[in-house]
Amino acid sequence: MPHARLYARNAGLPAVLVLSLVWRCSHTAWRKPIEFSENEWVSPSGNAGTQIVTEHYDLRVTSQDALLRQYLPLFMETAFEGYSSTIRPIRPNADRMIVYLFGTREEWAAFTKATYPAHAHTYLHLQAGGYTDQPSATAVTHDLGRDRCLSLLAHEGFHQYVARHLEGSLPAWLNEGLACQWEAFKLVEGRPVFTPKQNYLRRNSLRAALSGKDAFIPLSDLLGMHAGEAVVQTGQVVQSYYAQVWILILFLEQGANGKYARAFKQLLADAGTDRLDAAMSAYRAATPTAAKLSNGEIIFRHYITDDLETCSAEYFQFARQVVY
Repeated sequence: MPHARLYARNAGLPAVLVLSLVWRCSHTAWRKPIEFSENEWVSPSGNAGTQIVTEHYDLRVTSQDALLRQYLPLFMETAFEGYSSTIRPIRPNADRMIVYLFGTREEWAAFTKATYPAHAHTYLHLQAGGYTDQPSATAVTHDLGRDRCLSLLAHEGFHQYVARHLEGSLPAWLNEGLACQWEAFKLVEGRPVFTPKQNYLRRNSLRAALSGKDAFIPLSDLLGMHAGEAVVQTGQVVQSYYAQVWILILFLEQGANGKYARAFKQLLADAGTDRLDAAMSAYRAATPTAAKLSNGEIIFRHYITDDLETCSAEYFQFARQVVY
């Protein structure tokens, strides 16, 4: 039977939820409880589950972790507030974003093959078991354990937000780099506070990339890569990719004594608008060598700097300072 609940955003949770894992939204003060409803739901595989409906999300869950299910409304709505404060929604949409959280990888894989056959080959390479279908802004994940699952949901939640509320697309390095900023968090009086610099998963992968032979991806290559290219390659490449776009965002915000912070802020202001496409077209028209460059590199050169050689050295130095 369906029923509704109020979930206080500052409600305490058992200590077991506290993770070892603060973002620009950390000052957000939630003053009213979250309203959500719960209904019985049967998954496409025939497994009994729960449908949890909040202001912005339609969560369809077969995970048997009761505490995880209880915490989802607060967690996802807090993350949504952070997404919208990072990049303002260009096309507000009242339709709730659908999230599937399956109890097992087997159920997740079966759903993926049946629902997204054209992309299943790529998705099934994902060891973490999470992806977002861009046209429908639907996230599909499975239970990896409480802390990893919430981290994955926050990452995919950003991709959902971009797909649903922004016009066009973001360059992959920006989209994936920002999504990685939501992976690490701590609980303060039961409320998630996102801590991007304390992302130990990405930090460890970055350390491995910096210490391994030819493992660190050059900035010019990184700007042109798409996540799908990295996913189907070796483990080192995919881990380096995500770690490097994670640290790239932190570098643009904080590195080189704030040298690029204002430019990056302008990029975020233009993200998801026609101004981004206009800037790219203008750069191509004014730069004879632009035909050889990826869209991701063009956007970086237009908004951040055309001096990629200097920026690359500063980026590399910042990455080393963070992990060593």
